[in-house]
Amino acid sequence: MLGTRLFLALAAIIISGLNNFKSPILGAVLLGLAFHLAVWILPATWQEVVAYGFVLAVLLARPQGLFGGISPVRERA
Repeated sequence: MLGTRLFLALAAIIISGLNNFKSPILGAVLLGLAFHLAVWILPATWQEVVAYGFVLAVLLARPQGLFGGISPVRERA
């Protein structure tokens, strides 16, 4: 059970990106909505498949996360 929670927390961070403090929280809310709304359409055993499918879809569409931006690399003087 702990492994599932840990993977879902990691998935929320992957979805949102680590741009600021609010991003992973909002990513966790979106992942939780996808996790629980899947029960209305599919059997309960498919919850995790839908959640990780959501993570895969976000990674394919926006690899930096939904709220993460690409920061330019700066060279040191």
